[in-house]
Amino acid sequence: MVNKVLTVIYTERKTAIRIISARLAEQEEIDEYYKNYEFR
Repeated sequence: MVNKVLTVIYTERKTAIRIISARLAEQEEIDEYYKNYEFR
């Protein structure tokens, strides 16, 4: 299993969600994600 966290920038347009950019998250973003992630 590969665990990767991406940072995605998107916009909502009428009936579609459009991705503007996606990249691997930086360590600070990864830490913030896991701090707020609810494990199920």
